[in-house]
Amino acid sequence: MKVIERGSDRRAQVNIYVDGQVAALKEYDQYIDPRDNAICCYVVIDEGHKPRVGGRFTGTTLAVAYDTIVDGVLRKANSYVAKAVSLQTNRKIDTEKFLCKNGKEIIDTEMTATPLLNVVMTQGDEPETIGTIEHRLYITRQLGVSHEVSNVRKYYEIEGGVEEDHRGSTEQKASYMKVPPTLKMSLEENIVPLEGTQPNLHKRRADAKRPGPEPWAIFRFHYRSEDDMEDRDMIITFDPKDPGLADPHTLALEPLPPLVLGARPASKNDGYASSRSESPMPSTTPAKSAQSENKTLAPSEQATAAPKQALANGDTDNSISTSDPGSGGEKVTEKIAAAPSVPVADMIAKVSSLPGTGTKLANVHPDKSVAVAKETVTKPSPSPLDTAKKPPQSNTPAKKQVAKPASISTSTVNGQKKPGTPTPAVVPAKRTSSTTNGIAPPEPKRTMPTPTPTLPIAQPVVLRSSTPKTLSIERQLADQRKNLEDMRKRRAETAKKQADIDAQMGPYKQRMAEELDRLKREMMEEESAYTEEAEHYSASVEVLKEFKKADDGN
Repeated sequence: MKVIERGSDRRAQVNIYVDGQVAALKEYDQYIDPRDNAICCYVVIDEGHKPRVGGRFTGTTLAVAYDTIVDGVLRKANSYVAKAVSLQTNRKIDTEKFLCKNGKEIIDTEMTATPLLNVVMTQGDEPETIGTIEHRLYITRQLGVSHEVSNVRKYYEIEGGVEEDHRGSTEQKASYMKVPPTLKMSLEENIVPLEGTQPNLHKRRADAKRPGPEPWAIFRFHYRSEDDMEDRDMIITFDPKDPGLADPHTLALEPLPPLVLGARPASKNDGYASSRSESPMPSTTPAKSAQSENKTLAPSEQATAAPKQALANGDTDNSISTSDPGSGGEKVTEKIAAAPSVPVADMIAKVSSLPGTGTKLANVHPDKSVAVAKETVTKPSPSPLDTAKKPPQSNTPAKKQVAKPASISTSTVNGQKKPGTPTPAVVPAKRTSSTTNGIAPPEPKRTMPTPTPTLPIAQPVVLRSSTPKTLSIERQLADQRKNLEDMRKRRAETAKKQADIDAQMGPYKQRMAEELDRLKREMMEEESAYTEEAEHYSASVEVLKEFKKADDGN
């Protein structure tokens, strides 16, 4: 049976299948039940058949849920909830196994058509339960709208099949409209029961709210034996060999605004509500933070903190003043304001006058150091010890002899010049000791750094050896032909091996397809289970918060 929704892209198709047959069963005498607008038909199922429900849904929605009701008992409930409204194409709505309560355990098993005995038949307009497989489909047509299912018995409320629900009664009753039922569905109980969280998961699915205010579509199949269907003059309304035989039924639904793709529900029932909270951004204004710090400081500490704050803010003005007269902060401010900007050359000269730094700084500019060394070596200055040992000459006054070395040592040792004059580079200590002995060397040693040898890099022989010789076009053509032939041989060998593997995998193709369908179905069930568990967890957290809040208030 097929249904569509007017003014929407939503449509669905549900059919009954049995084991041993690939195609769906034929459907007869399709009609609409006026009580709940269910689309109904008759299908032929004989004793021993194992039926299952198969269907597909396509359309724009948020949640898809479906229930399978067999002989008036809810035997399976499934659901799928997306994160946002989307176009769902060929969403599976199958039911292949059915739930049954066996003592205190729950089993998920197949069902088999068996004879219906000791049942009193009543013909009329009452709901048909025994001999009927019903598939209810629920979808989201309007965000935030849902309802509970309470008009059907659920599998965990009764023991085993239908008869066990009426133990001790003398007769069974079954209602019908056209053809009385002669079969019922029995569930195989010799099955390993569900373990872990699976029983609770299926129970929550059966008790959960369904999307929408009512079922979007109800597919009701009355299964009868082939003998029961003979001489009934029923019209075939669906034939799998003739897909265009029956037109889809248009659902009688109230028109609603179309859903917007990507829309999300406003409630937290989807299980994806976020509990994150945004924290205010910290203040990054330097003026406010500086003012707050100055307020907390003492008056004497504010005077020293103001210049530091000004320098931290990038203020290079030298006229920094304090607002606290008579305190020790004025002297600090005056010293900072009076400090002149020191040239870089003077700073280098002051550092170079320290012991142990003359040799390092002299090598910064080797050319200038050599030039200055030449001028200094031309006229060597005697040391004070040499002057004391050497007897004074009779023709030269002592004053003249002492005055010249004093001026040279003053300018060389102190290294200070008037502002604005260039400061000569300092001669290394070893150089000074060698030139002050009174014996001028024949050639002063140069302080230029030894250049790094670049002969290995500049040798052209190395570059030629790293460059391969260019192959001729004849050689390239021959190599390319050989590589192409090798590749073709390898492809042929791989294709032969693949053909052998395909021949061996032929019998397993059907099993692979079934395994893939099973995995997809289990994935959908796991997604639905995760959504339900997330909803359950969210509700538990909210209830716990309320009770804790109430206890704290008391």
